[in-house]
Amino acid sequence: MTDSEHPNADPEPDTRVETVPAYDADAGDHGAILGEFATQQGWDKRTWPHDTTHVIHESQTLRIQFLNDADPREDAWTIAAYDTPVSDQTWHLTLTADTPAPILKRLLTVLAEEDWGPADFITDKTIAQATRPLLDAAWQPTPPGRWLHWKPLHGNIRLSLDAFAARDPDSTLIAWTISAGANMHQPDWAVNASNHTPADLLTRLAEELAHGTGTHRTARHSAQRITQTAATFPPKPSRGPSTPPRH
Repeated sequence: MTDSEHPNADPEPDTRVETVPAYDADAGDHGAILGEFATQQGWDKRTWPHDTTHVIHESQTLRIQFLNDADPREDAWTIAAYDTPVSDQTWHLTLTADTPAPILKRLLTVLAEEDWGPADFITDKTIAQATRPLLDAAWQPTPPGRWLHWKPLHGNIRLSLDAFAARDPDSTLIAWTISAGANMHQPDWAVNASNHTPADLLTRLAEELAHGTGTHRTARHSAQRITQTAATFPPKPSRGPSTPPRH
């Protein structure tokens, strides 16, 4: 008797694949995505220690660090840019381990297309540039305050700017955040960027948020199979009157 014929076997999952906005897509295999990127672009790929993968551009001024076994909501990626191979960082981004695959792939593609050197300080002009794709897609900005947010009419996704960090050119605080989920303080996934991250790069990510799509897999169990399986169990015997023990 096979597992599918056994009365106690679990029902086979019914997997449904849906096309969804990029920010709602599945994360996929981040390690495989990074490996494919390094191979296609010819970037130097190294692993040290055993749980961390480093992918480095030939100029050694753009570097990717990936933690292979990061918790889904913890930072798994750090992408950092430098003026020279031995200088301090000029800007950096981090991504959590559950960042959707379309968002990650778009970011990696953009990184490979240009020489992302030093970036200008955040200004009204760079803010307008970075958020233009969202406004064109009818995302709504919040009134000015410490935090500025851009959100679609529907969906738990937002682009946020910390105005306090943006005003300080020497700040090491995160300035830009893309986060998903009902609670922005405990997001389902997040991308964080320092205040010198190039506006062109942020614009490309905003385009993916506004117009990109991906896939989401949902596993369901067949109600018919569950009913049939449950019906194979024998009925519970009724309890008759107890018989006093013989002496």
